[in-house]
This record gives sequence, structure tokens and C-alpha cells, in this order.
Amino acid sequence: MLNDFTWNMTGYIPKHQVNPHGDGIIPYVAERIFQLEPEPPSVGNLNEYILSALHEKNLLHFSFFLHHYEPQLNKRIKSFLGVDGGDLYDTDRFLDIKLSCREQMLQKLMDYDPAKGAEYATYIFPFIRDAMLRFRMGEEKWSVSSLTNYKMVRSMAWLYHNTKDAVNEFSKKYNCDLALAEEYLKVVRGIRNQQPFYVTDEDGEETGEDVALEPPLIS
Repeated sequence: MLNDFTWNMTGYIPKHQVNPHGDGIIPYVAERIFQLEPEPPSVGNLNEYILSALHEKNLLHFSFFLHHYEPQLNKRIKSFLGVDGGDLYDTDRFLDIKLSCREQMLQKLMDYDPAKGAEYATYIFPFIRDAMLRFRMGEEKWSVSSLTNYKMVRSMAWLYHNTKDAVNEFSKKYNCDLALAEEYLKVVRGIRNQQPFYVTDEDGEETGEDVALEPPLIS
């Protein structure tokens, strides 16, 4: 449990002031909120920070990891914002998503098992994607019962636009009956009257396709 950890940042301060002029956080700073001063101690591999955090139960080392991982996280968030129909220059939203990702990374730190062979940065990759999807799920006007269902709706949306028979393809993909697939198709069609809805492809990557539009004709 995180309650067993300390987060002792003695000797380190944020490298950039969050609100130096009282005008809100500028994009340059928003992309560098995890940067520390002085520079964290060097390690041969970023995973050493995570192993130290787990061994010493001190999240100072997690902050060291974030210091170096931040550019990669920024890139993922910008890619997400670039296809979800949001404002690329909305700094507040960028930060909200970023902090949601950090919270997910913290929670999943407890489940990380180095003995399984994957480095933490690899292990956390799908959970960061889930954090961004969960954030957007909370913003949208329609709702579902879980992130799993949310992903399934998006999968149906992709099939609806890209296959001749979305119901059958969905049924095969999730090994479910046709009636359940029909229910997901009804949800997708209902969304069209509410707001733009950007879908993921079958590998979970964003396509930028808006299901508010009619699906293309497939002969």
C-alpha cells in the first residue's frame, strides 16, 4: 500500500515555478512540472529508480523516475489530445490528464513485479492509456458502467465504420452472442446525436475517426 511509503523530497525543489506571474501555468512549465533541481543522481537504467522506490519505500525515487520519463509522457498526452477533438492548447486540460496519469502510475507501482522481466516503463504503458481514456470517459456526455465497457463501445464504433457486418465481427472478437453485440451497436448509434466521438482501432491506437459522421459505404 502507498500508505507504507514516504515521499521525502528534502534537498529537491521543482525546477520551474508553477505560477510565477499569477497568470496561470504556461505550456512550457506544464510540460516540465516533474523536473527537479538539483538533477537526480545518475543511474544506468531508469528502472533502478523504481527498484529503489520499492526497496526503500520512498517515493523520492519515483519522482526521479518522473523527472526523466516526463518527455515521453508529454508525447503520449499530446498524441492523445491530437485525435480526441480537444483543444491542443488547453494547458489546464493537459495538466489534468497528466496528473491523472501520474496517479495511475503511482497506484500501479504497488502491482509491479520486477521478477516478471518487464521494466516499469514498459509495464505501465497500457495503464497510462487507460488513465487517459478514463479521463475522457468522465468528460463525455454519455456514460457506461466501466472502462472495459467503454473500450468495447469504441471497438464497436471502429467495426461499425470499417467492416461489412459489425455485429458478427464484434461477436467473434469478444466471443459473445449476437444480441449483446446488437446492444453495443445501439449504443454507438445513439452517441451520434450527442457529440463527436473519436474511436480507437482494434489495436487500441487512436484513429481520429469521428462516429458522429455516417460510416463509409463498403461494397
